[in-house]
Amino acid sequence: MKSAYSMVVIGSIFISIPLTVISFWPAAHSQKMPDDISRYTNSYYAPLSPRISSWGDARLKRIDNEGEMEYSQRMLSTVHNATYHCEAHNYYQSWFTWLSYQLGIYSLMPGNNHGVLDIKTFRCGFCHQRAYILATALRNGGIDSARVLGLNGHVITVFNINQDLYSLDPDFGVGPVKITGIDSADSKQDPQTAQRLWDAYNPFTQAWSDDFIKKIIGMYISQDDNEYYNIKNLDRLRIYQSILFSFEKLIEYLLYIMGFSLISLGIFMRLKNIRNTRELKQHFKLATMNNTSIIAKNTE
Repeated sequence: MKSAYSMVVIGSIFISIPLTVISFWPAAHSQKMPDDISRYTNSYYAPLSPRISSWGDARLKRIDNEGEMEYSQRMLSTVHNATYHCEAHNYYQSWFTWLSYQLGIYSLMPGNNHGVLDIKTFRCGFCHQRAYILATALRNGGIDSARVLGLNGHVITVFNINQDLYSLDPDFGVGPVKITGIDSADSKQDPQTAQRLWDAYNPFTQAWSDDFIKKIIGMYISQDDNEYYNIKNLDRLRIYQSILFSFEKLIEYLLYIMGFSLISLGIFMRLKNIRNTRELKQHFKLATMNNTSIIAKNTE
């Protein structure tokens, strides 16, 4: 039969489980982390600011009288710096993300091939995941035209101001760049688009090389391969994930409650000189009988 000391020990173990998992769970590192990331001044391989854990994060709020261009630029910087690049199917975002994937629960959701999209869990992801999170932040802030555009090998966020289309690249932290006409093979493309893109991406040539930037620009201007993601489908997947991943905090809270309850019970047993759970049951049984007798006398 468990003693007061055992109750306290078991309760402490219950409390230490979520504390340990939350504090020491490994970050969701990219599968191709360069040996020297110091030469990458942007948040591509490592975050530069604390992660965003909810859509209610103060950094995502639109400031009064903040214009669309200013807000989109600030959101680009916020999402880019708080997240980083890793493989799309990196499920080490949290202990529960990993567990649900290992148990096959995650794979039961439709569209699970897009990877983690739920902001409560998201640490890092591929370009389409970061682009979706940025587009959602912009829509929540009142820019309804924000969408996710797939290029030929890359994915970006786009939005409209009047008739012009602007790109935001949360993977590299580049934008806004005016790219009117690149989202449809039938649209007339501005001949200055390539130069504007070069000027925007050029600061990263020291780390990536000119050829790499030229390749990205080629993805933009190859209009035949540019296609919009279905935002409603991505939103639906995010909601599914949000419901599933909500169990993470529920389990953590239950472990805390169980732990504190057992510790309190152990302290109570110690104060009452109750040696084990058998005597504890007898104590509560006797207390219940006494309370019942008192109530009966009071009602007579």
